[in-house]
Amino acid sequence: MNAEQAEAVRKVVEASDYALILGMPGTGKTATICHIVSALAAAGLSVLVTAYTNSAVDNVLLRLKRENAVEFLRLGGRGGVHSDLKEHCLGSVRFPCESVDQIRRMVEALQVIGTTCLGVGHTLIQAKRFDVVIVDEASQLTLPASLGALAKASKFVLVGDHYQLPPLVVDEQASQGGLAVSIFETLAEAHPVACTVLSRQYRMCKPIMGLANELVYSGRMKCGCQRVAGARLALSSGQQPDGGCPQWLQKVLDPSQALVFIDTARQTPEAPAGSSLCNLGEAAIVSECLERLLGCGADASSLAVISPYRAQVNTISKTVGPSNTASGIEVLTIDRSQGRDKSCVIISLVRSNAQRSPGELLTDWRRINVALTRAQHKLILIGCASTLSSIPFFSEILDAAARDGWLCAWQTP
Repeated sequence: MNAEQAEAVRKVVEASDYALILGMPGTGKTATICHIVSALAAAGLSVLVTAYTNSAVDNVLLRLKRENAVEFLRLGGRGGVHSDLKEHCLGSVRFPCESVDQIRRMVEALQVIGTTCLGVGHTLIQAKRFDVVIVDEASQLTLPASLGALAKASKFVLVGDHYQLPPLVVDEQASQGGLAVSIFETLAEAHPVACTVLSRQYRMCKPIMGLANELVYSGRMKCGCQRVAGARLALSSGQQPDGGCPQWLQKVLDPSQALVFIDTARQTPEAPAGSSLCNLGEAAIVSECLERLLGCGADASSLAVISPYRAQVNTISKTVGPSNTASGIEVLTIDRSQGRDKSCVIISLVRSNAQRSPGELLTDWRRINVALTRAQHKLILIGCASTLSSIPFFSEILDAAARDGWLCAWQTP
C-alpha cells in the first residue's frame, strides 16, 4: 500500500457512518478495497461488497481470491459470474446446498459476501445485517439504485470517480431533476472531509497522464513511480517505418510518441448505421494502425480499440477480423472499457460531416475521459478536427496536440 491507500483504509476503519474514496484512473481502487475488506474482516466485522455491474463485483472478489485474503461467498446467477469465481457460488463444493437450514447458517456465519446492487435483495441476505457495505463504481449509481445496498449496514463506503462514467439516465426530465447526479458526487461535494483522494497512479506514462491532468484533474494526478512515468510501448525490430512512410504512421509506430491525434480532415465521412453511426474510413485507418503495430512486434493482447458508437465497434471488429480479436485485440465501447487498460489504445471518434456537427454523444467529457485514461503507453485518437473542435473538451485536446506536436494529418499510405 502507498500512503494514500493506507490513509483510505484508516479512514474507513475509524469512520462512524460513512467514508468516500475518490480513485483517479489507475490509482489502485480495487487493491484498496481489498485492503479494506481484509482489515475489516480481521477486526471481526461482516462486509457486503457490491457494485452496479457483475464485472465490478467480480474484479474485487478475484483479487481477494488471488491474495487468499478472506473467505467469501459470491451471490448471483452463475451465468453472470466470472468462471474463476464459480467455486465461491452456492452449490459448489465449497458451499454445498444440502438443506435450507445449512445454507442459512453458512451465510449467517460468513464475514464477506459479494453481489450486485440489484442482488442485495437475495432471499438469503434479506434479513442479514452487515457491519459495513462497500459500493464500488459508486459514481455510476443513481440514488435509488444505491439505497438497497446502503440499507444493509450501519456504515457504508463509496468508491468511485465522478469525473468518469456518470449514472445512465435515459429520461431527460429525470436527468434534469437530479437523478443523473450520483450519491457519491453529492456527498463528495457536500462533505469533502469524508473523502480520501487516491491520486498516485500506476497505469499511464507521464505524457498520457499529463493530458488527463490538463483536461480533467487539474494537475493532481501523479505517477506512482519513475518506471511508470517513463514506460513506453514495447516494439521489436520488425517492420520499422522507412523515410517514405507518412508522418501520421511514423508517429503511430514511434514508441517515444505516447500521444497521437490523426486528423482525417473530413476525408472519411460518417454514415448512419441503424440508430447509431459508423465511419468506414476510420475503421480502415484503425486496421492499418493495428496491422503495422503487430508487424513491428506489438503483442496483440496489449492492443485495444475504443469507440463511443456501438455500430463503429461492430464495423471495426469486422474490419480487424476474427483472427486478430481471437489473438487478444479488444474492440470495445467506452462503457465496456471501464476498469480495463491496455498498453496501446486507439480511439475512433466517428463524427465527420460537412455541417461540422459533432452530435450529443461526444459532448459528455466524463465518458471521453474514461476512454483517454485506458492507455498505459500509447494513445492514438482518430477523428475529424473541424467537426470535433466545436466541443470545448475536444478543442482543448486539439490545442494541446497542436502545441505539443502530436497532431498530424491523415494521408493514404
